Amino acid sequence: WYQRRVRVTGLLVGGFLFAHVGRKKTAMVAITFSFIIHLSGTFCHNFSFLLAIRYFQGLFEFVATTGLLILQLELMPAKYRNLMNGFGAVMWAAGYPIVAAMGYFVYS
Repeated sequence: WYQRRVRVTGLLVGGFLFAHVGRKKTAMVAITFSFIIHLSGTFCHNFSFLLAIRYFQGLFEFVATTGLLILQLELMPAKYRNLMNGFGAVMWAAGYPIVAAMGYFVYS
């Protein structure tokens, strides 16, 4: 339930900012804030504060990935957009087993 609320918030905030500020500026600001929040979450020892950090981390990452995907598809020629969407989906789907295998076989 928590992840869905983060995505809906990211969708609403991102959609508003994409329309009024622009996709490139919004995505760059979201990536910058996501980086800062990742670093602050690394050194956090308070669970409540960490929960808030994770919320904003998901919000900014959703805004950044959505904005960059839309920007990427807008910059592609129209005849290659479906191919690029399919390529991105295959790379995303192929990444899950690789990350799971790394987690299984690589010991810390």
